[in-house]
Amino acid sequence: MGWIDKFEKQKASTTSSDSRAEKSFQSSERQKWEELVRGLEQDVKEFSHFTDAADFQRPSEYECRVKNGESKLSVILRADVSAHSIQYTYQSEEARVAAPEGGLLSLRGSDSGSAELYSSDEHLSSEEARRLVLEPLLLSTGEMEQRRTGT
Repeated sequence: MGWIDKFEKQKASTTSSDSRAEKSFQSSERQKWEELVRGLEQDVKEFSHFTDAADFQRPSEYECRVKNGESKLSVILRADVSAHSIQYTYQSEEARVAAPEGGLLSLRGSDSGSAELYSSDEHLSSEEARRLVLEPLLLSTGEMEQRRTGT
């Protein structure tokens, strides 16, 4: 067997190995997405103890929506496993209410092979990611300012 045959077999083996690793990582990403969605749903349930204005919906496997009837805002999260990301977009339910700018959470592999959440190269726990997404939606501007200043 010549070096070209060996090279082609090695290339095929590497491609097969890369494909298995990608499938494993995509499975890990789906698990991280499901963890995030379960946490969002639980956060909305907890918030509902204070007001009945919050609503959680899951229109598809890779999309969920949280709406706050009091603030007239909603956030839609969409996972794109092939792009290794979760996009979140805010929408206003009324013309006089300004919607915050959305963002992107990236899914990156850890040393253990599991998927981890990042925002602007900052590693986030699932709880930190949920807070990042939900705080502008669930808290009024005054409440957010009070939390920032501690008053």
